[in-house]
Amino acid sequence: MISLKIVMLHDCAYVGATLSKWLQKMNVDVELLPMRGLLSTLIKLRHIDCDLVHVHYARAPAWVAMFSGKRYIIHCHGDDIRHGYNYLTKLSLSKAALVIFATPDLSPYVQDSVYLPNPIDPEFFKPKREINTVLKALYFKRETAHPKTRQNESEHIAAMENTCQKSGVKLDILPKGSVKYSEMPNLLSRYDLFFDGWILPIYSKTAFEAMSMSVPVIGYDDNIDDLSNILLELKSNPASNINRGRKIVENHAAEKVSEKMLKLYLEILR
Repeated sequence: MISLKIVMLHDCAYVGATLSKWLQKMNVDVELLPMRGLLSTLIKLRHIDCDLVHVHYARAPAWVAMFSGKRYIIHCHGDDIRHGYNYLTKLSLSKAALVIFATPDLSPYVQDSVYLPNPIDPEFFKPKREINTVLKALYFKRETAHPKTRQNESEHIAAMENTCQKSGVKLDILPKGSVKYSEMPNLLSRYDLFFDGWILPIYSKTAFEAMSMSVPVIGYDDNIDDLSNILLELKSNPASNINRGRKIVENHAAEKVSEKMLKLYLEILR
């Protein structure tokens, strides 16, 4: 076993849990510590002997790590920094041994930071069936996101609904966060298409999970004004979109991302 003890503090979109699983496969000792209140989590963290604390989300969890007296890194995930942050977050970012961001669009908001792709577990998100036609589509409404993040979403939803109705595709819209992570593979496998939306110039983690399962994905890379033609082409040839998704998600393979993470740990601690 590598002589390295990591505390994975809090989690976001199961990124921490996925990294923990694959780091443990590499013989790294990882302890998951959920947030149970600022003071109680701080007390517990102070009593854990570890080499490094890996904090997910640049708000309360980062503040806890900063006051713990331990060496820590901050993993930024999106709305924790995208629309500004307070003094405590700014201070915790400045004192971190390393700052990581999960999506490329976050680069301007954190200086001297490193991009780490969101890890997708191919053992969990694996193809369950072959998709030859497109009859059912899924979209997660981002009503829980920051208001600035979800702006114009209603326009995007209207475009999807109108296009699907004309194309004979049944569209299901679910609230983001309404499906347990453990149930996501079975849910995605029941659909022939995943709409990811055009709110941000990135693919969501759920989109990458769909790609890993060989489910076609339409998102920010596809022109929403040409949605009818895109969907028409996809219905006649889903294989092209599926192959595109497989290539996109390659860099998000959990083992590859975890190897990069381990290298970063060792660089900090050497």
